[in-house]
Amino acid sequence: MKRIAKLSVGACALLAVAACDSGTVIKADSSTPTAQSGEATLATVRENMEAPADTRGPSIDPAAANIDPFSGIYSTKQREAFEANYEDMAGADDAVTASLEETNEFLSNEASTVDTSGYRNGLECAARFDLASKKGAIPAHEAQARAKEVLMTTSVSYEGFVRPDASEDQREPLVEEYRGQTYRNYMLVRDEMKSDKEADALLAEAEACYAALGLEPVQPEQVEDTAADAEG
Repeated sequence: MKRIAKLSVGACALLAVAACDSGTVIKADSSTPTAQSGEATLATVRENMEAPADTRGPSIDPAAANIDPFSGIYSTKQREAFEANYEDMAGADDAVTASLEETNEFLSNEASTVDTSGYRNGLECAARFDLASKKGAIPAHEAQARAKEVLMTTSVSYEGFVRPDASEDQREPLVEEYRGQTYRNYMLVRDEMKSDKEADALLAEAEACYAALGLEPVQPEQVEDTAADAEG
């Protein structure tokens, strides 16, 4: 029996050599341990490595979360105080309506010669650039720069009409009051505008109102680098 077993092993070895000499490749079937279900194969790994990156959806600039179009217009100290004023009113019922009515009354009394019909439109136009950036449609520094242009052309420019003939001591607190209201109004209007609207649609609306104000994007070499402001 031992002799027969030895012959059988030898015969198997000869058969294996013969198969290699003839070019026959012996493959493991699905029942072998090396072909366990779910085990990654070399082909699968290579396929995953060569697959193109998923580029669906816009890439959002991390700095977009901190866009502040009033940076460079109002001082840091002013903006911190104005932010506290905004937070006190944010979330209240009819906050936007009440805040805008207060500003309209203020302008009627202290800047009666200015046409305030475009006040809210200016805030909304600037906010569209802000929101479009937060959805990945435009880089943060560009959104901040263009929103700032809109505000400088509309609501911020109105402060020049606040009691222009008054003494500096009389005029300064009134201008400060108006600035605080305008900052608060912008933030409240932006909050109200947050929606599921697509990023491209927001940007298209922003560019349309930007052009309607007679503004044109400046060339890249003329753009002040506002990336640091947008990040902080």
